[in-house]
Amino acid sequence: MLHLNKGSILIAEEIFNDILASSPSYGHAAAQLGFMRHYEGSIEAAKLFFDKALDNLPDDEMGFFHRGLIQTKTRDYEEAEKSFLKVLELNPLRFDAILNYAGVIGRMGDFGKAEKIITEAYRKDENLKNGFAWLGWIKAENDDWAGAIKIMNRDYKEGRVDPWWVVNIAMMFGRVGDWNEAVTLIKKAYELDNFLKDGFAKLGWIKAESRDWKGALHLMVKDYKMNRISLGWIHNLVTMQVFTGDHLGAVDFIDEWYKSNRSAFDGYSRLGWSHYHATGKTHILKKFIKKDIKLNRVSIEGKLIKSWAMCLDGDLESSKENMSTIYNENLIINDGFAVMGWLLIRMDDFGSGLELLDYDYRKSRISNIWKVNYSYQLLKNKQIEKAISLFNEVVKEEPNKNKFRIGFQILPEKIMSKNDFEIKFKI
Repeated sequence: MLHLNKGSILIAEEIFNDILASSPSYGHAAAQLGFMRHYEGSIEAAKLFFDKALDNLPDDEMGFFHRGLIQTKTRDYEEAEKSFLKVLELNPLRFDAILNYAGVIGRMGDFGKAEKIITEAYRKDENLKNGFAWLGWIKAENDDWAGAIKIMNRDYKEGRVDPWWVVNIAMMFGRVGDWNEAVTLIKKAYELDNFLKDGFAKLGWIKAESRDWKGALHLMVKDYKMNRISLGWIHNLVTMQVFTGDHLGAVDFIDEWYKSNRSAFDGYSRLGWSHYHATGKTHILKKFIKKDIKLNRVSIEGKLIKSWAMCLDGDLESSKENMSTIYNENLIINDGFAVMGWLLIRMDDFGSGLELLDYDYRKSRISNIWKVNYSYQLLKNKQIEKAISLFNEVVKEEPNKNKFRIGFQILPEKIMSKNDFEIKFKI
C-alpha cells in the first residue's frame, strides 16, 4: 500500500500478486488488484479480482469495508449500503465508512439523506473533510455541473476541503463557463499546497474538449512556468502547440525541455503523434520517433506510438509483434491493439481492424472508451447484436454518461449521445 500511495504501481502490483500466489485466500490483496484494474478501465479483469476478494474477505471491520468499496464499484449499491452499515455497527466512529455510506446513498438518488449523514459526521468531528466535495462529484459524474458546485462549495466555504478537491471544484466552474472563478480557485489551491500540480492544465483540457486550443495552451503554460506540471500534461501542452499551428514552437519546447530535464521522455514521439492527428501525415511522425530513439528518450508511451506508426507505414506484422512485446512486459497497458485496429479501419482495412479491436476486448485489455469505438465500428459493419452487447456493457458500467466521443478523444470523428446510438442503430 505504501508503494501504491507513492505511485509505484508496478512494484505494488508485483507484491499483491506475490501475496496471492502464496496466500490465494487473502482477499484484501485481490481487492487492491481489482481496484487497480478498475481504475485502468479493465472492467472485466477487475470483476474477476473483486469476485475472488468477496469469496475470501473475512467478516471483520476491514473485510466489510472492502466489500462495500467493491460493491460500490460494481454498482451493487443496496449491498454496499449493508456493508458500510455493518462497518459502522462494529466501529461507529469510522468516518471513511460514514463518507462512503453517504456516497452510496447519494448514488442511489437520495442526496437529502446523504447530506444529513455528512452533516452529522461533521458535527461529531470538526477535522473531517471532503464529504460534500465527494458527494458533489456524483453530480459531476451525471454532468450536473451546477448541482455539483452547489454541494461541493459547502466544504470550500467552511474550510473543510483538501487542496486537490479545490482543483476539482475549479473544474466544475470551468464546466459552467465561469473561468474567472475557476482560475481563482486554482490559485487558492496552489497557495494551500506547494506541491500540488496540473491544476491549470486540467482547466485547459476542458477548453481543449471544445477545440479552444489557444485557450487550453494558455492555461497549461501557466503550470509549466510555475514548475507545476507533470510529464503527461507536458505532452498535452505540446499537443496544444501543434494544434494551434505552432509546430516550430513545439519543437523548440521539446528541445529546451530535454536539455533541462534528464527524466523527460517521448517528447518528440508525442509531438509527431500530435502532428499526425492534426494533418493525417506520417512522415513527421516517423522522423520524430527516430529522434527519440537516437536520444534514448523512449518509455512505454513512445514504444506504443512506434508500434502504431509501423502500422500506419504498412508493416502490420512487425507492429503486432512489437505490441505483443509491450503487452508481455507491461500487464497494465490497455488499448494498444484497439488503437492499431482503429488506424487500420481508417485505412479501409475493416477486417484486420475489427480483429484487433476484438483481440483487446477478449483479453480484457480494452477501456470503455475503446469499447464504445469498437461497438460503433461493429454497428457500421452491420454486426448489430454484438455491437449492442458491447454498448450495453459500457452503459451498465457508466449509466449516467450521455456523451460519447467517437475515435481519438482529443479529435473525435463525432460526438454521439446515448439517444443517438439508440435511434440511429435501433438499440
